[in-house]
Amino acid sequence: MKFIYCSGRLLEAVNVHRIYKDSKTFVDMVMKNDPGLKKLLFFEFFQKFHEIRRINRKYLKHHFHCPENTLEAFNKRFGDLPAGIIDRSDLKQFLDDYFLPPSSELINCTPADWVPRPRKLMQITDPVLRHWALDINMLWKTLCKTINPEMKKYESRSSLIYLPHNFMIPGGRFREFYYWDTYWILKGLIVSDMLNTTREMILNLAHIVEKHSFIPNGGRIYYLHRSQPPVLCGMVYEYYESTEDLDFVKKLLPIMTKEFQWWKVHRTVSVTMKNQDRHTVFQYRTDSNVPRPESFREDILSSVGIVNKTEFWQDIASTAESGWDFSSRWLRDKRTLKTVETTKILPVDLNALMCWNMNILEYFYELVGKLKN
Repeated sequence: MKFIYCSGRLLEAVNVHRIYKDSKTFVDMVMKNDPGLKKLLFFEFFQKFHEIRRINRKYLKHHFHCPENTLEAFNKRFGDLPAGIIDRSDLKQFLDDYFLPPSSELINCTPADWVPRPRKLMQITDPVLRHWALDINMLWKTLCKTINPEMKKYESRSSLIYLPHNFMIPGGRFREFYYWDTYWILKGLIVSDMLNTTREMILNLAHIVEKHSFIPNGGRIYYLHRSQPPVLCGMVYEYYESTEDLDFVKKLLPIMTKEFQWWKVHRTVSVTMKNQDRHTVFQYRTDSNVPRPESFREDILSSVGIVNKTEFWQDIASTAESGWDFSSRWLRDKRTLKTVETTKILPVDLNALMCWNMNILEYFYELVGKLKN
């Protein structure tokens, strides 16, 4: 599915012709089921109970849209035409035929532990601030999403990374979880007495670390080349401070350690000082050096006039990994995006975050060690 949502002529054509105002729209769309799905399910049932050894691949491709089918259909319809030569109206019709709108795989949900008047919020003495806090508390019902269980079987039809539990989204065009946004969301959930939802969101992230060894920028496959400021340890710490659930900490310790090791392996550089002392420090440095799929058109336009485009796109993606996109701190001239140089910067705040992670891990390992003793 990466050749649908992350790269390729279809992605290029959609952006060249500006089918959608927002580049993110297409990469968040869901590939359709073919009406022959019921036939496919019957065929699978027949295979299971009558010991048919092989499924006819042509039959499957004919009766079910998998990513390969979508790409094959695109190539069949448009041949070898360059993306810019493809007829715009024909391309729009193709998208209508093969894709559903963004968020089609999501289901609205109300967290089971949501209450309209959380105890902590009701303790706010200022009536204006209390009313404001209660209004924010109402947003949890709007921002809470779950993934249609059917998507577990057909994950390849969407760019969404499957999560086993409910999760909160930032809202607007952001229809998936975001890593360091989740930390601040969890602090709000805890204040809203929604500890079960907090726990489930942490478990979602743990599920991703188990599968990918790190937490991506957000909950889409096109974010799998970059992370965001590492705050999983902080989330578990916040939860523990509110619940004293040491069993949960014990369960999550290997996950937190695994994520920390990923940062240590993939996001460190060795620096030699003037006195020849060498230090290993952390840095935002994604390995992606192509336009970001969710900002494909914008990254292409931003690179006009840039000689080393791959280096520029790597710096752009690395800036997005920092969560500070796009602060002037990453720009050489402090003004223009074309001077971005994130991969040449050693961020003090990232290294402070990693020290924070180490302190939390040490604290938890000591707690668990005392529990064993």
